[in-house]
Amino acid sequence: MVSDDHEPQATPRIPSISRNFVTRLLPAGSRTTALLLSVREVAAQLGVCTATVYRLFDRGELPHVRILDSLRVAPDDLRGFIEARLKNALR
Repeated sequence: MVSDDHEPQATPRIPSISRNFVTRLLPAGSRTTALLLSVREVAAQLGVCTATVYRLFDRGELPHVRILDSLRVAPDDLRGFIEARLKNALR
């Protein structure tokens, strides 16, 4: 049981910090444009269905990473895949 004869305790004052408190995870100046692409986004950019993207993963033709239960593609890897296909098509 709480008694009424106690005065409330004052909340301690926390000094303000003028510099960044959180450690930067990305290099300074980086933008969020380097986010990983979902299978649906890759399929849309290639103009194919998602099943085709999964086949490209299975055959090792398109690099990807697994994050928990989803697969993602780095924009640079997708760009390299497209450029390699264009070079082969021009031969």
